[in-house]
Amino acid sequence: MLGPGVILGDRQGYRLADSAEVCVDLDTAARYCGQAERKIATSPAIALAAAEQAIGLLAGDVALADEPYSSWADPARGELRGLLRRAGLAAAEAALATGEAVTAFLTRLTERAPVLLVVDDLQYAGQSTSEFIHYLGRHAQGSRLLVVATIRAEHDRQAGAALASVATRVEVGPLGAAAVEQLAREAGQGALAGPILQRTRGHTLFVVEVLRALADGDLGVPESLRSAVQARVRQAGPVTETLLRAASVLGAAIDPLTLGELLQLTPAVAVERCEQALQARLLVVSGRDYEFANDLIREVLYATTPEPTRLAYHRRAADLLARLTVIAGTRLRLDAALEYARRAVIAGRAAADEHALAVGLDSLKTACLNIGDATGLAAVLAELTPLLRRLDDLTRLQWAELDTGLAAAEAGGGEANLLRCAAPLAEATGSPAVLADADRLLAQASIPAGGAWVYGDDACMSLARAWLGRGHPERARTVLAPLLAVAERVPWTATLAATLATDGRALLRMGQHQQARIQLLRAEDLALKHGLAHVLQEARSSRATLG
Repeated sequence: MLGPGVILGDRQGYRLADSAEVCVDLDTAARYCGQAERKIATSPAIALAAAEQAIGLLAGDVALADEPYSSWADPARGELRGLLRRAGLAAAEAALATGEAVTAFLTRLTERAPVLLVVDDLQYAGQSTSEFIHYLGRHAQGSRLLVVATIRAEHDRQAGAALASVATRVEVGPLGAAAVEQLAREAGQGALAGPILQRTRGHTLFVVEVLRALADGDLGVPESLRSAVQARVRQAGPVTETLLRAASVLGAAIDPLTLGELLQLTPAVAVERCEQALQARLLVVSGRDYEFANDLIREVLYATTPEPTRLAYHRRAADLLARLTVIAGTRLRLDAALEYARRAVIAGRAAADEHALAVGLDSLKTACLNIGDATGLAAVLAELTPLLRRLDDLTRLQWAELDTGLAAAEAGGGEANLLRCAAPLAEATGSPAVLADADRLLAQASIPAGGAWVYGDDACMSLARAWLGRGHPERARTVLAPLLAVAERVPWTATLAATLATDGRALLRMGQHQQARIQLLRAEDLALKHGLAHVLQEARSSRATLG
């Protein structure tokens, strides 16, 4: 039959308890177990009182082979009392004497029945407790005594090394899917077993607390877990805490170098700090990246980071991920570029900053172009273009308009590409058949007005000049109108000057001399300011006909 179990340790002081976990505090609730431990280790009187309380708790609860309790408890108590009293009260000798006495006492108990000694939460104990367990392991060999010490994994390195020669390390992993499903089912939350496992990754405390919160109607992160996570992170140190809070805005995958750039750390420092978080069991390795040990850790850190700090991280992350999109694209890592871009958009939205969102969307636009995703590109441009107009970001707006035209051309089956060839040919040859084909291609391409400048001088301008050459200035102006509108708004100076000159010529042919003069003078002014010699010559020669 299994004999008495002794449970030692929690943050409120040592407890001695029987197998039913009836406990007696040996110190005040305000003291930590380290303080209580020092008293027990250096004072035989306190150790004697603790041992007698432990033995007393067993009265009436333990029967060993139907033998009366007093037949083994009284001699054991008397023997321990004598050993401790002989040790005296000298602090220098008390610790060793106490260890010897308790070892002798436990060994005596094992003559009657097996004894299980459980030391719980060893990380809260001090060095003397570890030394006592080591002493017990060396001097109680051959007895029917089993000592089980539990310690949190992040504190295992020091204590594990101290006890390695007398102990066997047993790694207690997370709960498996079947165990989580059983617990969820018993708690009436069987349908949520999958999401609970995904969020907690089987962490026992997290599973239990989530189920308890669900039973209370709380669908968020329970306060008990929030406090536990923050306590664990604080134990890892302020440097690691800062690292992890920044990492919480980057998403599931955590690349040490990316995280280092976000925090403006050198690569070596970033790698070292990620390894510290790994040793603390707050991060785990996932392929080429790290990720949080479970989703709840990330959720808690993200939610408890001060909002100004979190928004600043998001804004910086949007810029950083957008740059990484470009770099990955140039290295032909197109899938990685797309992932960076998506994360940049998420960061931009979370930053509640339109500039950051524009940066993210612009990077996603580039990524969609890289992989030829016309549908994705159209969706991005539909959001990006009006956003850039609100921000008056002319440079990005020009490119967005261009990409809108290209996307529409691709969706139209390639008519725009054919038009780029047919329009110059129509202008050069003056062929009615080629001109008709080019005009038909323009209609079929269905390029929206905002994307008309995709053709530039290679298409719209050539087609308009071809219609002028055929004596149809009205049609020439119709072809030019979308391009002129875009060039006015952006402005695209070279195209605007050339379009104004051609439009002025068309107006001359139509007999609208006053309007023609206005357009030609504008074209001349732009050409002079920007050194556009060919446009200047065209505008001046046309205006000369006005007299």
